Amino acid sequence: MNNRNIQVFQDTVMRLLHRGAQKNLENLIQKSHAVDLAHVIHLMDNDQDKRAVFGLADLQKKAAILQELEIQETLSLIENLEYPHVVEILQRMPSNVVTDIMGQLPRENSDEILKLMEPQGSEVIEELLKYPEDTAGGIMTTEFCALQIDTTVEETIRKLQTELELDHIFYVYVINHGRQLVGVLSLRKLLQAKPQTKIEEIMIPDVIRVKTDTDQEEVAKMVARYNLLALPVVDEENKLVGIITVDDIVDIMREEATEDILKMGGAGDVEISERSSFKSARTRLPWLFISLLGGMIAFKVMSYFQVTLQAAILLAFFVPLMMGMSGNVATQASTIVVSGLSTGKIRVKEIGWILWKELKVGLLFGVVYGVIVGAFANLQYGGTFHNLGLVVGGALVVSMTLAAFIGSILPIVFEKFKIDPVLSTGPFVTTIADIFGIFVYLYLATFIHGVS
Repeated sequence: MNNRNIQVFQDTVMRLLHRGAQKNLENLIQKSHAVDLAHVIHLMDNDQDKRAVFGLADLQKKAAILQELEIQETLSLIENLEYPHVVEILQRMPSNVVTDIMGQLPRENSDEILKLMEPQGSEVIEELLKYPEDTAGGIMTTEFCALQIDTTVEETIRKLQTELELDHIFYVYVINHGRQLVGVLSLRKLLQAKPQTKIEEIMIPDVIRVKTDTDQEEVAKMVARYNLLALPVVDEENKLVGIITVDDIVDIMREEATEDILKMGGAGDVEISERSSFKSARTRLPWLFISLLGGMIAFKVMSYFQVTLQAAILLAFFVPLMMGMSGNVATQASTIVVSGLSTGKIRVKEIGWILWKELKVGLLFGVVYGVIVGAFANLQYGGTFHNLGLVVGGALVVSMTLAAFIGSILPIVFEKFKIDPVLSTGPFVTTIADIFGIFVYLYLATFIHGVS
């Protein structure tokens, strides 16, 4: 649904709910898509209304709704349900989603639920809970199709038709008798082969795979790089333990992108809807402190050049412009480098080429805007301070070139020391560029004014 239809749908749900038209609301819920229902529940302000709408869905739809909601909303919806009912819902959900939910529940609650689950299912969840949630093992699902190398095409198709109950079958994975991954086979290739052909003969032996401890961001890069619909996950012995499907990758990419955007703005890494005002303020406070510290350092720099400013008060008029231009160039450079690092298009070993390119870009910006601002300064105040255009224009050339260098090298330094490069953007790089920009400007003004 588009936004307009969602609004109409939400209004209809709320109207039926408040009228007590339970039968009509139940029919509407059963006919509606789980994605739309999840979106409406997310938009509701009242937790009691959320639980009322959720409670009218059947078990399968409840499971589908929970898969579309954020983890905290999911926990809120199931916290008042009886354990047997929760188990019935969870057993209709993919193992990786169940693992995420179980990992956020209090230990005593998750233990009780695991006791009620079927032994095979509980063992799978307990095994998945061993992996960190931001690794391939933590996001993988154990529902996949894996067959022995001596299986024939005819047997494989029969198994797919009668024995395997999987929601997502993109590939058939081929394993040896030790459950080690030895090949992969697409469904198209399978259907084109003769019935008595062994899958070993038509499989692709060079399988792109990840280990259980691979970071989820690296997993997303690999899926995007190789255009895969699913990615197999193996343990240290190359045994196939799970797969990561493309829909999970889309969620990861969205989460990573949201996290990066928030970090780049100095707003932490959690969306506003997921935390209180106090937690939000506490997360953003350190970044504002960096800006405050930078402002105090800039104040000390300007105090150091107090004589210069008193002799030519017009210099102060261009301080905001100088800091703003330097900060913007630094932010642009750092954003470009961080984007390149996150997509794999830039590598740390290419540091020389990156810095040289950004230096040239910064110099070009400095020359263009230095000429424009320098000419403006001369036209406006040349009679009062005939070197003002040279000071402002020259300082812009130097400071913007330096800002491009700072913006491009900081993410690389952070990456080198295993710190998230995204943290080098936003307030951090802007503050540093501002300090250097104002220092260059006033130092150049002191030098030129001293010799004029």
